[in-house]
Amino acid sequence: MTELENPTGLRVPGASLHYELTGTGPVLLLIHGGVADSGILHDFAGRLADRHTVVAYDRRGYGGSALDGPDQQQSVELHADDAHRLLTELTDEPADVLGLSSGAFIGIELATRRPEQLRTLVAFEPPVVELLPDREWFHADGRETYEIYRREGAGAALAKFSNVVQDGSEAEPAGPPSDPDPEMLEFMARMGRNAEFFFEHEYMQFGDWLPDLDALREAPGRIVIGGGEASGTQPARRAADALAERLGVQVAEFPGDHGSGIMEQPDAFAARLEAVLRG
Repeated sequence: MTELENPTGLRVPGASLHYELTGTGPVLLLIHGGVADSGILHDFAGRLADRHTVVAYDRRGYGGSALDGPDQQQSVELHADDAHRLLTELTDEPADVLGLSSGAFIGIELATRRPEQLRTLVAFEPPVVELLPDREWFHADGRETYEIYRREGAGAALAKFSNVVQDGSEAEPAGPPSDPDPEMLEFMARMGRNAEFFFEHEYMQFGDWLPDLDALREAPGRIVIGGGEASGTQPARRAADALAERLGVQVAEFPGDHGSGIMEQPDAFAARLEAVLRG
C-alpha cells in the first residue's frame, strides 16, 4: 500500500487514533467504512494532495487505532466524537469530509452534532436500511449473519455479508488471489483483524442507526449524498436514494459501485469528488 506523510496519533477518550496526512490546502477528512481501515485510502488520498490537506485515519478499533482497554461496543455517536476531536486538532476552519458506507454514518452524525466543523459532507452510500421498505428483511439477515459469526467466525460471516452488500443475494463470493505477494498477505491479515472487530463490536450496533433528518436538513454545511453509477439495486445504493429523497436532494453519481469505485477507479473517483466539492 502507498504510504502517506506524517503518520501520527491523537489521544481520545478510550483510544488512540492513528492518522496520516498528505498534501496542502483545506482539510479533507476521509472516513472509511467497516472492515476496512485507512490503508485502502492511501492511493486515493495521493490523488487529492495538490488541492487538500488529506487526512486518512483509522477509526477506533481498526488498523492502528487501538483501544485503551478491552474491546468495547461501538456507536455512531462515539465515532463521530472521535472525528470531531481529530478535526479540532487539525484545523480551526470548516473542513470537507468524505464518509464511505458506515463511515458516511459518522460524517452525517458529525454534521448534525458539530455542524460548525463542516463545509461539505459527501456521504457515499450510507447503508441506512431503516429507510427501506424491506428493512425487516435486512434486520433478520443481520441477525443471521451475526449468528454465523458466532458459530463459524468472521470469515464465514464476511462472505455472507459481502454478497448481500453487493447485490442482496448470496451468490458464491470471489476468493482471494491464488498466489498473494507479501503485501497482499499483510493486507489480508489486517482485514481479518478488522473483520473480527467489526462483527464483534460494531455490526449489530450500527444496523438500526437512523440519522436525525430534521437536524441534517438544517445543518449549515453542504450535504451531498453520493451513489455509485454501477451500484444498481445494491442495498446501500437504495438506501442512499431513499435518504436523498427524504432530504430533497439529488444523488451525486460516482464511478463504480459500493466497494469498487474508490479502489479500482481512484483517478475518476477523485476527479468526481473534486467536482462535487467545487459545487
